[in-house]
Amino acid sequence: VLAGGLCALLAGLTACATPLPQHDMPPSYAIDVPAQGLLNTYMRQQPADDLQMSGFYMLDRGVDALSARLQLIDMAQTSIDLQYYIYSGDVTGGLIADRLLAAADRGVRVRILIGNSMSDKAVATLDMHENIELRLFNPVSVRHTWFKLPSKIVEFGRINNRMHNKLLVTDNLAMITGGRNIGDEYYALSELDFQDIDLLGIGPISREASANFDDFWNSPNAIPASVLYEDAEVRTLDRMREGL
Repeated sequence: VLAGGLCALLAGLTACATPLPQHDMPPSYAIDVPAQGLLNTYMRQQPADDLQMSGFYMLDRGVDALSARLQLIDMAQTSIDLQYYIYSGDVTGGLIADRLLAAADRGVRVRILIGNSMSDKAVATLDMHENIELRLFNPVSVRHTWFKLPSKIVEFGRINNRMHNKLLVTDNLAMITGGRNIGDEYYALSELDFQDIDLLGIGPISREASANFDDFWNSPNAIPASVLYEDAEVRTLDRMREGL
């Protein structure tokens, strides 16, 4: 009976599984470096010969890696681009979401591209902010809570084409990339510590990172959250703020 039930379930999911939805969202691209701001001021203070060079700093400790991300988000003047395969709804995810909302409130454009996401409700809620746009890369087409996991088995061939990039770019001037996703285990905030390494970069390298982000963002496989979750309600954003 169990085997027959599973076979029937998989057969039903196979019939329900659909290609990625089409959308007519216009493409968007990185915003030029702002004329003002702490990051730009720092760059202007460097020797003239160094303005065409990029600076780097290794982030080998979890606490430094998280602090650097929060600091760059807080310093952003015009734009934040966030690209991760995993974004967990834990302490780390909450801290970053809180700072992203604060940045969006002060007028910063925030683009979030994720693969294996936080809860669907959280995704839809963040996307409700007028200055935040969130897209999922090559997501499972069946979004129902009960059928989402089995659907991954049926659609494995497609969804295994995964976006594993880990990138944060602020103001097209500073960036962090490396091995860390967004989750407590990447920042020494849980018993499980993955001991990854990141690299903070500043200068022209950030514009190259932004161009790479744009390629993924404007890909047909990057599906806007507004297309997947059409029933999101604005008032859920207020409840998210209270929870954070």
